Amino acid sequence: MPSLGIMTAAVPVPGSPEWLRPLGTTGLTVSAIGAGGGPLGGMPDARQAIGLVRHLLDSPIRVIDTSNGYSDGASEKRIGAGIAQHGGLPDGYLIATKVDARGGDYSGARIRDSIHESQDRLGLETFPLVHLHDPEYHPEAGFDLPGARSRRWSPCATRASSSTSASARGTPRPSSACSTWASSRSSSPTRASRSSTGEPTPSCSARTRRGSAS
Repeated sequence: MPSLGIMTAAVPVPGSPEWLRPLGTTGLTVSAIGAGGGPLGGMPDARQAIGLVRHLLDSPIRVIDTSNGYSDGASEKRIGAGIAQHGGLPDGYLIATKVDARGGDYSGARIRDSIHESQDRLGLETFPLVHLHDPEYHPEAGFDLPGARSRRWSPCATRASSSTSASARGTPRPSSACSTWASSRSSSPTRASRSSTGEPTPSCSARTRRGSAS
Protein backbone atom coordinates (compact mmCIF):
# COMPACT_ATOMS: atom_id res chain seq x y z
CA MET A 1 0.00 0.00 0.00
CA PRO A 2 1.53 3.36 -0.94
CA SER A 3 2.49 5.73 1.84
CA LEU A 4 0.20 8.69 2.36
CA GLY A 5 3.05 10.71 3.76
CA ILE A 6 1.33 11.09 7.14
CA MET A 7 3.60 11.04 10.17
CA THR A 8 2.12 9.67 13.37
CA ALA A 9 3.68 10.23 16.78
CA ALA A 10 4.02 7.38 19.22
CA VAL A 11 1.36 7.41 21.91
CA PRO A 12 2.98 8.16 25.29
CA VAL A 13 2.67 5.36 27.83
CA PRO A 14 2.69 5.56 31.63
CA GLY A 15 6.22 5.72 32.98
CA SER A 16 7.68 7.19 29.81
CA PRO A 17 9.29 10.65 29.87
CA GLU A 18 6.43 11.99 27.74
CA TRP A 19 3.64 10.74 30.01
CA LEU A 20 3.64 13.73 32.38
CA ARG A 21 3.81 17.16 30.78
CA PRO A 22 3.17 20.83 31.52
CA LEU A 23 -0.31 22.12 30.70
CA GLY A 24 0.55 25.17 28.62
CA THR A 25 1.61 28.05 30.83
CA THR A 26 -0.70 27.22 33.75
CA GLY A 27 2.05 25.72 35.89
CA LEU A 28 0.03 22.49 36.13
CA THR A 29 1.38 19.06 35.27
CA VAL A 30 -0.95 16.56 33.61
CA SER A 31 -0.81 13.10 32.10
CA ALA A 32 -0.75 12.73 28.32
CA ILE A 33 -4.17 11.07 28.49
CA GLY A 34 -7.04 12.25 30.66
CA ALA A 35 -10.37 10.69 31.54
CA GLY A 36 -13.61 12.24 30.30
CA GLY A 37 -16.19 12.38 33.07
CA GLY A 38 -19.24 13.03 30.89
CA PRO A 39 -20.44 9.39 30.71
CA LEU A 40 -20.12 8.84 34.47
CA GLY A 41 -23.38 10.62 35.20
CA GLY A 42 -25.33 8.48 32.76
CA MET A 43 -24.13 5.07 33.92
CA PRO A 44 -27.12 3.05 35.22
CA ASP A 45 -25.18 1.75 38.23
CA ALA A 46 -24.00 4.64 40.39
CA ARG A 47 -21.78 2.33 42.44
CA GLN A 48 -19.99 1.18 39.31
CA ALA A 49 -19.44 4.79 38.25
CA ILE A 50 -18.05 5.74 41.66
CA GLY A 51 -15.84 2.64 41.63
CA LEU A 52 -14.48 3.68 38.23
CA VAL A 53 -13.55 7.07 39.66
CA ARG A 54 -11.68 5.39 42.51
CA HIS A 55 -9.76 3.24 40.03
CA LEU A 56 -8.90 6.34 38.01
CA LEU A 57 -7.55 8.06 41.11
CA ASP A 58 -5.22 5.08 41.65
CA SER A 59 -4.18 4.92 37.99
CA PRO A 60 -1.39 6.72 36.09
CA ILE A 61 -4.04 9.02 34.59
CA ARG A 62 -3.81 12.33 36.42
CA VAL A 63 -6.73 14.27 34.95
CA ILE A 64 -10.50 13.84 35.07
CA ASP A 65 -12.53 16.29 33.01
CA THR A 66 -16.12 17.04 33.96
CA SER A 67 -18.66 19.85 33.84
CA ASN A 68 -21.38 21.42 35.96
CA GLY A 69 -24.01 20.43 33.41
CA TYR A 70 -22.99 16.83 32.66
CA SER A 71 -26.07 14.73 33.43
CA ASP A 72 -27.48 17.67 35.37
CA GLY A 73 -24.65 17.49 37.88
CA ALA A 74 -24.60 13.71 38.33
CA SER A 75 -21.11 13.41 36.82
CA GLU A 76 -19.65 15.80 39.40
CA LYS A 77 -21.58 14.14 42.24
CA ARG A 78 -20.19 10.71 41.37
CA ILE A 79 -16.67 12.04 40.98
CA GLY A 80 -17.05 13.75 44.35
CA ALA A 81 -18.26 10.50 45.93
CA GLY A 82 -15.29 8.66 44.43
CA ILE A 83 -12.89 11.25 45.81
CA ALA A 84 -14.49 11.00 49.27
CA GLN A 85 -14.36 7.19 49.28
CA HIS A 86 -10.74 7.33 48.13
CA GLY A 87 -9.89 9.48 51.14
CA GLY A 88 -9.30 12.66 49.19
CA LEU A 89 -7.76 13.79 45.94
CA PRO A 90 -4.23 12.43 45.40
CA ASP A 91 -1.44 15.01 45.29
CA GLY A 92 -0.97 16.40 41.81
CA TYR A 93 -4.31 15.09 40.54
CA LEU A 94 -6.37 17.53 38.48
CA ILE A 95 -10.15 17.66 38.40
CA ALA A 96 -10.97 20.09 35.60
CA THR A 97 -14.57 21.22 35.56
CA LYS A 98 -16.51 23.70 33.47
CA VAL A 99 -18.95 26.51 34.09
CA ASP A 100 -22.37 25.97 32.53
CA ALA A 101 -25.13 28.42 31.74
CA ARG A 102 -28.59 27.82 33.14
CA GLY A 103 -31.72 28.74 31.23
CA GLY A 104 -29.69 30.87 28.87
CA ASP A 105 -28.10 32.77 31.77
CA TYR A 106 -24.32 33.09 31.36
CA SER A 107 -23.89 36.17 33.53
CA GLY A 108 -21.16 36.72 36.08
CA ALA A 109 -23.56 35.73 38.85
CA ARG A 110 -24.37 32.47 37.08
CA ILE A 111 -20.67 31.72 36.59
CA ARG A 112 -20.05 32.14 40.31
CA ASP A 113 -23.10 30.02 41.18
CA SER A 114 -21.95 27.30 38.78
CA ILE A 115 -18.53 27.17 40.46
CA HIS A 116 -20.08 26.98 43.91
CA GLU A 117 -22.39 24.15 42.78
CA SER A 118 -19.37 22.27 41.47
CA GLN A 119 -17.54 22.82 44.76
CA ASP A 120 -20.44 21.26 46.65
CA ARG A 121 -20.75 18.24 44.35
CA LEU A 122 -17.03 17.53 44.06
CA GLY A 123 -16.24 18.31 47.68
CA LEU A 124 -13.32 20.50 46.61
CA GLU A 125 -12.49 23.89 48.04
CA THR A 126 -10.48 25.17 45.09
CA PHE A 127 -10.14 24.49 41.37
CA PRO A 128 -6.77 25.05 39.71
CA LEU A 129 -8.51 25.07 36.32
CA VAL A 130 -12.02 26.02 35.23
CA HIS A 131 -13.33 26.20 31.67
CA LEU A 132 -16.27 28.04 30.17
CA HIS A 133 -18.52 25.39 28.60
CA ASP A 134 -19.79 26.09 25.06
CA PRO A 135 -19.59 29.90 25.26
CA GLU A 136 -20.01 30.08 21.49
CA TYR A 137 -23.69 29.21 21.97
CA HIS A 138 -24.21 32.24 24.21
CA PRO A 139 -23.31 35.31 22.14
CA GLU A 140 -25.43 37.50 24.40
CA ALA A 141 -22.89 36.94 27.19
CA GLY A 142 -20.34 39.03 25.31
CA PHE A 143 -17.47 36.54 25.32
CA ASP A 144 -16.70 37.55 21.73
CA LEU A 145 -16.65 41.29 22.32
CA PRO A 146 -14.06 43.17 20.21
CA GLY A 147 -10.61 43.02 21.75
CA ALA A 148 -11.25 40.04 24.01
CA ARG A 149 -8.97 37.71 22.05
CA SER A 150 -6.35 40.31 21.19
CA ARG A 151 -5.94 41.13 24.89
CA ARG A 152 -5.47 37.38 25.55
CA TRP A 153 -8.06 37.10 28.30
CA SER A 154 -11.52 35.70 28.44
CA PRO A 155 -14.21 37.77 30.16
CA CYS A 156 -14.97 35.22 32.84
CA ALA A 157 -15.42 35.69 36.55
CA THR A 158 -13.03 33.11 37.95
CA ARG A 159 -12.58 34.59 41.39
CA ALA A 160 -15.82 34.82 43.37
CA SER A 161 -14.78 37.84 45.36
CA SER A 162 -15.69 41.44 45.86
CA SER A 163 -12.88 42.39 43.49
CA THR A 164 -14.75 40.89 40.54
CA SER A 165 -16.77 43.59 38.86
CA ALA A 166 -19.43 43.34 36.17
CA SER A 167 -20.15 45.52 33.18
CA ALA A 168 -23.47 47.19 32.54
CA ARG A 169 -24.48 44.17 30.48
CA GLY A 170 -23.79 41.82 33.35
CA THR A 171 -20.70 40.35 31.69
CA PRO A 172 -17.98 39.71 34.28
CA ARG A 173 -14.71 41.53 33.77
CA PRO A 174 -11.41 39.66 33.94
CA SER A 175 -9.70 39.33 37.29
CA SER A 176 -6.02 38.72 37.98
CA ALA A 177 -6.83 35.03 38.51
CA CYS A 178 -8.00 34.60 34.92
CA SER A 179 -5.33 33.79 32.33
CA THR A 180 -6.53 32.69 28.93
CA TRP A 181 -3.64 30.69 27.57
CA ALA A 182 -6.23 28.48 25.85
CA SER A 183 -7.17 31.22 23.41
CA SER A 184 -4.09 30.23 21.44
CA ARG A 185 -4.91 28.42 18.22
CA SER A 186 -2.10 25.93 18.76
CA SER A 187 -3.08 22.37 17.89
CA SER A 188 -1.18 21.00 20.88
CA PRO A 189 -3.46 19.47 23.53
CA THR A 190 -1.21 21.01 26.17
CA ARG A 191 -1.84 24.52 24.87
CA ALA A 192 -5.51 24.72 24.03
CA SER A 193 -8.79 23.26 25.12
CA ARG A 194 -11.28 22.83 22.31
CA SER A 195 -15.03 22.56 22.24
CA SER A 196 -16.96 19.94 20.33
CA THR A 197 -16.93 22.25 17.31
CA GLY A 198 -13.13 22.31 17.23
CA GLU A 199 -12.84 25.95 18.25
CA PRO A 200 -10.63 26.95 21.18
CA THR A 201 -12.65 27.19 24.37
CA PRO A 202 -11.76 30.08 26.72
CA SER A 203 -10.20 28.59 29.82
CA CYS A 204 -9.19 30.18 33.06
CA SER A 205 -6.85 29.36 35.83
CA ALA A 206 -9.24 29.80 38.72
CA ARG A 207 -9.08 29.66 42.48
CA THR A 208 -12.44 30.35 44.07
CA ARG A 209 -13.57 30.28 47.65
CA ARG A 210 -17.17 29.92 48.77
CA GLY A 211 -18.68 32.78 50.69
CA SER A 212 -16.45 35.47 49.22
CA ALA A 213 -18.79 36.59 46.46
CA SER A 214 -20.16 40.06 46.68
